[in-house]
Amino acid sequence: MSSLYDYFSAATRASGIAIGWMRTLLFQRGMPVKWLRLGLVVWLIVVFKHVKIGTWLMPGNVPFAPSMFNQDPTAIFEQMITWFQANLPLLIGIVAASLFLGIILLWVSSVAQFVFLNDVATNRGDVFRSWRLFMRRGLSLFLWRIGLFLITLVVVAAIIILTSVAIGSAVAYFAHGSSVAIVVFVLGLVAGLVLFMPLLALGFSVVFLRDFVVPFMYKYDLTGFDAWGYFLQLFRLHWAGFLIFALLKLIIILGLRIAALVAIVCTCGIVLWPIMVPGLDVLWIYLLAVALLPLAVFFRALGPAFLFELNPAYQMLGAMESALLDGGEAAAAGWTDGGQMPDSASDTSAYGEDRPVYDSAGGSTGDHR
Repeated sequence: MSSLYDYFSAATRASGIAIGWMRTLLFQRGMPVKWLRLGLVVWLIVVFKHVKIGTWLMPGNVPFAPSMFNQDPTAIFEQMITWFQANLPLLIGIVAASLFLGIILLWVSSVAQFVFLNDVATNRGDVFRSWRLFMRRGLSLFLWRIGLFLITLVVVAAIIILTSVAIGSAVAYFAHGSSVAIVVFVLGLVAGLVLFMPLLALGFSVVFLRDFVVPFMYKYDLTGFDAWGYFLQLFRLHWAGFLIFALLKLIIILGLRIAALVAIVCTCGIVLWPIMVPGLDVLWIYLLAVALLPLAVFFRALGPAFLFELNPAYQMLGAMESALLDGGEAAAAGWTDGGQMPDSASDTSAYGEDRPVYDSAGGSTGDHR
């Protein structure tokens, strides 16, 4: 790979591959059942973000009504303390139940990531038959997601604390004319900006985990640690390409969210009303997962398609043997291995006169560009 333009071209071609594979997967005869099954897998991936036990179990005498803000602040504070003391056991139970259910659903989501990638790569609509084959890799992904979440939590908390100290110091400076406060304000602001860089790196890590590390875990049957090690070797060779990919994906997501916001405003938010109803929100998320399945398939195929553009040896979409579910675990072991892992330390780009053309009907062709 010789230039940023080559990487940008790779990312745009990967988008075309993902669109073509999405059309192959979803828009053929007899697709309704596959849509419902794949929608269920997508629902299993995202549902952990939307289940809110607190909205189901919260006592009905919650004092946080708009009218309370017309009262004396002291009376509001006393009313809140009284309410928390009266409902403390229930609140502790809600928090504990939410954490337990959240952990279970996050594990389910992690295994479902591989099931969905399997369905996308092999043009299937399987939900549970391959579940047990990906449980070990799902557990590894689950632990990595927990770790990234905890690190993000610590970084965000540090940024909030330092920013609060900086703002408080600024208030003290302007109120009392303290010369020390302005120094603390500047130092806190600089520290907050410094900590923003790790937060940005964590954001890129989430993208790389989903789009590249998970496919490597899937194709070569790796743990999260080994897949990250392999990816980082590849990243050192193609860091500009991976950053361009992440930025292009961000632009696509921002465009889709702007379009969604316009649609919500034009429909007076009708699509959001069921989400506000406890119990109905979970069902509505499933219906949305089915309706937006083309986008889910596109984004799931985008990372593997970009890897193919870097090196055809990373071919995943349509390249796997159908023996996974027909031949049992023995066949599955050979199927998920996907062949010998390329040596990322000596990885060579697929660009030039011999770059294979990707065929959305099932892998690369013998043609070259």
